Amino acid sequence: MVEILKSNADIEKYQVSVARCIVEKLATTENLIKINTDRAEDFLLGNIEDEFLKKIFSERTYQFENCEIPLCANDIGPFEDYGFPLKKIINKLGVVKFYNCDVYAESFTSGTPVLFDHCFFKRIWQLPNANALEMQDCLYVDCTFEGKVHSLEGWSEHCKYTAPQFKACSFRDKISVVNSEFLSKFFVESKASNLKGAMKNIAVEDSLFHEKFLCNEYDSVELVDIRGSKFKSKFEMKSCSIDVMKLIDTNVDGLIDFYSSKIICFEAKKCIFKGLSVFEKCVFGNNVSELNQTAFFEYVTFSGLVNFRSAEFCSGLKLDKANFIEEANFLDTEVHPKQTNRETFRIIKHSFDDVGNYLEGNKYFALEMKKYREEISNNRWWNQDRIAYWFNEEISGYGQNYFRPMELVIALGLINYLLMACKNSNCLYKILPELLKKPVDMIATFANDFAMAIFPIKRFLYPEMEFISLVSYPIFGVLFWQLIVAVKRHTRR
Repeated sequence: MVEILKSNADIEKYQVSVARCIVEKLATTENLIKINTDRAEDFLLGNIEDEFLKKIFSERTYQFENCEIPLCANDIGPFEDYGFPLKKIINKLGVVKFYNCDVYAESFTSGTPVLFDHCFFKRIWQLPNANALEMQDCLYVDCTFEGKVHSLEGWSEHCKYTAPQFKACSFRDKISVVNSEFLSKFFVESKASNLKGAMKNIAVEDSLFHEKFLCNEYDSVELVDIRGSKFKSKFEMKSCSIDVMKLIDTNVDGLIDFYSSKIICFEAKKCIFKGLSVFEKCVFGNNVSELNQTAFFEYVTFSGLVNFRSAEFCSGLKLDKANFIEEANFLDTEVHPKQTNRETFRIIKHSFDDVGNYLEGNKYFALEMKKYREEISNNRWWNQDRIAYWFNEEISGYGQNYFRPMELVIALGLINYLLMACKNSNCLYKILPELLKKPVDMIATFANDFAMAIFPIKRFLYPEMEFISLVSYPIFGVLFWQLIVAVKRHTRR
């Protein structure tokens, strides 16, 4: 069999052979007697009209098995056939099945219910608006598309598809859907565990999906780019591995579910998710590439509940421009702080506080304060906020570490003890050079007299070490306060 029919003679010869084969097979398998085979062939080829033959063929199913369907050259055959040489024959039959066929044609139009089962599409394939078999739930089952698969873009202002499309199919090139409307499912889930599809690249633009969009368990997907589209029912991409995922100006009325998917670069912009949004156990970004792989939710409105439970954002998360109507669940979520902004941490902290989970909220409170310190650190000049936040982070990590202030209390107490012991034994003056004794004594006397001038705390100062006592008290006060706050935040803020 040749892949391309290059002349009208080739097409006619091919159609005659197919028609003869159909007539012979039906006559043999279904005991159709008293049929003029030549007249039946002429009927299938569209040369004559016969109501009796029309009734016979329209009530029967024919299966093309282990055959090749060639492509008609572009300069021959009707334009609307898209190079499909069997159109007029298929339209005479009641039901047509293609099993394990190699398809070199690029599309076809037919009102006859068809099924492609385990077929191989060798070239680009333009989705026809065909009817699926009543006993089947889609047009393509376990098929492999080696070329680009695209909707009827360019041929119609708006294309409406009525039949379910794909089940467990493999796409080795791009899927492109533009300005189309699907009244049935685009992807149909397979109940058989041994049937699993594959996909490389899918782009959807200005399209409407009325039924569930179920695209689960696809590995090594390079790009999912959905723009200006609407999904009126459920949208699922569970347990998928995706390099780049873009949802731009897209609305989902039902559940949107990415459960346990791995997405390196994720961007959602100007979207409305009206139902439950599930990102549970998802992994966004990776720890390998140096590229900016922050997960963006920009001008995204979550009208329903949002579940980020046990998700991991390896390259950061940005929710500062997202809108949450209902509460969000961030339990056991890991967010890398480097590419995450302060407002995102505030949103996560607030979600925990709303449900009374102050322990988890404290963790994100510390990250929020750390980001605020980074913001004010951009100021060239030191100010009181910058100093306060610096000490807060260095002493207790914004209340997340109570060992550090405890260690500092012990260290400062030990220093004071050593100074007092040295003072009592007068060893400081013994080890000082003779030239420094008088200047040190003058400075110490002045500092102690200054400390004694602060009358409210005069009686609490250690004799002859008044200045050191004056400095130590507020330091101890700050350390004890940080210690109390840190212990408290490990129980409740």
